[in-house]
Amino acid sequence: PDWDTEELYLLARKNFNISALDFFAETLRTLATLRPKVWFRTVIRILLLDSRYCQAKWGFYGLPMNFNGPCDGNGTSMVCGYDSGVGKLYRQFSDEQNLVWESSTALYPSIYLPPGRTVDENAAYVHSVIKETVRKAEDRIPVYGFHWNYYHGGKSLLNMDDLKSGLVGPYDAGAKGVVIWGSSSERALPEFLDYVRDHMGPLARNFTEQMCKCSQTYCHGHGRCMPSSSTNCQCYPGYSGPSCEKADPKRLHVNSN
Repeated sequence: PDWDTEELYLLARKNFNISALDFFAETLRTLATLRPKVWFRTVIRILLLDSRYCQAKWGFYGLPMNFNGPCDGNGTSMVCGYDSGVGKLYRQFSDEQNLVWESSTALYPSIYLPPGRTVDENAAYVHSVIKETVRKAEDRIPVYGFHWNYYHGGKSLLNMDDLKSGLVGPYDAGAKGVVIWGSSSERALPEFLDYVRDHMGPLARNFTEQMCKCSQTYCHGHGRCMPSSSTNCQCYPGYSGPSCEKADPKRLHVNSN
């Protein structure tokens, strides 16, 4: 009864945040129990040891927070978002949500790009969001950036430089892949179909072919090349060794079920 309004507000906010994190975490744990596996189409099945069913990857879209904050520096030395001077405040916010990260089996940060910023700013922004997410994943779970072919607001399609930042940039920052978001209304637009055919499709195909060739050359086709070095491999489940040359029959059997 002796507390003022500010003290009551802070206590209410603290209790709400604790309950919200518990709710998020319990939701993820429940989903993982109810739907532990999902069906993958043929193309993805090949990449995942041709398993009919694979472990479902549960996580919330947009977490860690999509922090499109100010940028510091310029050119190749530019840093934005989580890497900027105020980024440490938002990293602290990420650390306060550890219960959610620990209950997730994948992380899905939003990397939608805002209009009106330079190519360097957008590239640095994507790198910052993915790098922060990889930090919270702690090599335990994969990271998939949520990409949209339009600038935030949906009024114009990404230029080629920003498209590359959205599709290739996450890989360079440590993500395992991207989820390309869209709607049925977009697919009906002639300019969008042209964009996919002439720009997004060729970029995705060329990059995928390069990564597949690198995997076959350096990782025996059993891992992916890491961006830090074309000869460093991240092995797929069931394989190990500097070039993923060693197969573990027990792990391969487990992952094929």
